Amino acid sequence: MLSIADNHTRDIGLMGTPKGWTVFVGGKGGTIPRLGDRLVINVPDDKVLDLVDEVIKIYNENATGKERLGSYLDRIGFENFKSMINLDKYIH
Repeated sequence: MLSIADNHTRDIGLMGTPKGWTVFVGGKGGTIPRLGDRLVINVPDDKVLDLVDEVIKIYNENATGKERLGSYLDRIGFENFKSMINLDKYIH
């Protein structure tokens, strides 16, 4: 789910800033809430959706069953997840 509001409590959250988009991953509400982890800041408009696509692709290829993105990140580790993405190609 993509959200520009409540960006800390969504699977993928976007927060606009004057310098670009800040991308959060792994948030969720419910009985066991989880704040999303900040993946990257200052992603330009023309690259942010490509980054979202890459996050979804990695999740789809590696998550199990109905595992939420936040649970997947907790299982493999956020730093490990970050290492799967070439974040340099998405920032200025």
